[in-house]
This record gives sequence, structure tokens and C-alpha cells, in this order.
Amino acid sequence: MLAINAVIDASDANDGLRANRAAGAASDCSARYAALLDLAELARRDGKSSEVVVRGLSQQNGAMSECIPAGRVRPAPPLH
Repeated sequence: MLAINAVIDASDANDGLRANRAAGAASDCSARYAALLDLAELARRDGKSSEVVVRGLSQQNGAMSECIPAGRVRPAPPLH
């Protein structure tokens, strides 16, 4: 009986770790998105070729790719 309880308790702990990782990843994606929005605002205000915007985009290159689940990606509609 004790062994079964220990396995169940360990399973519950693993579920908690998975939930914490998912919450951490979501908040990390939120922070990345906020940084990208800040860069967009700087580009709007200072021009897209300003040094701050160019440097920020270089550092953020691909930062959002980990936040987009592969199963949800759809091709963009054709431009008319």
C-alpha cells in the first residue's frame, strides 16, 4: 500500500513540474511578444532602419518560433 501511494505522489509531482514548465514557457513567450511589440513601436516612432530597431531585431531573430506550435501553423493566404 505504501509503494502505491509513493508512485501516485511521484506522479502528481511530475504533473506539477509539467504544469510549471508550461506556465513558464507561456510567460516566456509573453515576454518575447512584448519585446517584439516594443520593437515595433520603436520602428514606428524612429523608423525601421534606426540602430536600436535593427539591433533589437537581430537579437530577436527567431525568438517567436518556439512559441508557435507546429500543428497550428497555416500558410498565409495569397495576396490579391
